[in-house]
Amino acid sequence: MSAEIEGWAMQQWSEDAPTPASPAGFCDGCGATLAAGTRFCTSCGRPREGFCSWCNAPLPEDARFCPSCGRPAVRNRVYRRRAVAGKPIAGFGFRAGVFMVDSLIWSTVWGILNPILLNPAMRDLQDDLEALNRRAAGGEPVSASDFFEAVPTALWIYYFAFVAISLTLPYVWNSIGWSPAQRMIGLRIVDAEGRAPGWRRGLARTAASWFSGLALGLGYLAAAWHPEKRTWHDRMASTWVVDVRTDR
Repeated sequence: MSAEIEGWAMQQWSEDAPTPASPAGFCDGCGATLAAGTRFCTSCGRPREGFCSWCNAPLPEDARFCPSCGRPAVRNRVYRRRAVAGKPIAGFGFRAGVFMVDSLIWSTVWGILNPILLNPAMRDLQDDLEALNRRAAGGEPVSASDFFEAVPTALWIYYFAFVAISLTLPYVWNSIGWSPAQRMIGLRIVDAEGRAPGWRRGLARTAASWFSGLALGLGYLAAAWHPEKRTWHDRMASTWVVDVRTDR
């Protein structure tokens, strides 16, 4: 009889015991896991998105003022984001170092390919130009179209391939969320949910990166003083660069 009573008591206790809250996201401030139903991060105390940072009342979507206390809904301006989907945002120095590694890889690859692909075409071009000079020295008229035709087809193919690769590779990297150096060292390009940017956001980020570079590189340097370490093209494409070395 006592065993039956004990079994009944254990069953009642298990039914009444509180179940652990399931994760409902990550804190924008410190990256800690947030449980469902919580309005503030238990680690750093920052309010969750969707709640007034003054009175803790729920905020309607796109609300400019809190319907409860009347204060402006400025949570995103008060608290800067330090993590995306639990991954810390990478600092400017770390990003700059990885960018230099990518540049070194890129220059090394082209330094190997140039003698193989470019030198033969340049020799053919030199021979054709010397032939045109001899024609001009002999009194034969030489037109601009003759100089244009003197350029070897291989040289045109090389330059078109160089431009195409220079435009395509950054787009691919921005779409999948990493370049070779970022993949090896531990950086990822993500959207607000921590996912790979995708082809549309990748295209926007690639186009905006040219604007960042043409502005004397100020678009890249902006990450040094931006609160979330974002470049101009990060902000235009709504992307972040996060540190994923802890995942290894």
